[in-house]
Amino acid sequence: MTAKKAKAPQKKATKAATSNVRALKASVETQSTEITEKIMTTTKATTANFEKLTKDASALGQEQVEALTQAGSVFAKGFEDILKTYVSISQDAAEKNAAALKTLMGCKTINDFSAAQTKLAQQQFEDFVAASTKLSELGLKVTTETLEPLNAQASKAIKKATDSLAA
Repeated sequence: MTAKKAKAPQKKATKAATSNVRALKASVETQSTEITEKIMTTTKATTANFEKLTKDASALGQEQVEALTQAGSVFAKGFEDILKTYVSISQDAAEKNAAALKTLMGCKTINDFSAAQTKLAQQQFEDFVAASTKLSELGLKVTTETLEPLNAQASKAIKKATDSLAA
């Protein structure tokens, strides 16, 4: 009977250990499930955020390409206008030079020649200043109009970035 009595506390201890192991196992399983759920939730949120960022970046890239294309078109048209103006100025100068040569060839005296040459030089200088001013104004206009779509896109991108940082 003493052997039976000795086994009783051992049985009790085994039962208690088994019960503790089961409780520990249940606790580990619960915690494991909770951690797995948290990981899955975080992964889903991260994936959703990454997809949104990817879409936003793609849209922004497309908008930037469109702005560059528009700026290129404006520049090409403006440069064409500058070239047409330059050709027109060149043709006008050639015609005036031909007329000036006729005037100079028609002079009878050195005084007439000197006065005509002075008058022609002054007119050529005034024409040069007017043509330079006109070309400078056209260049400034083309530059301003070319940069408008790029500035608009940059402002839009900055606003998006500011809004996303504020959110």
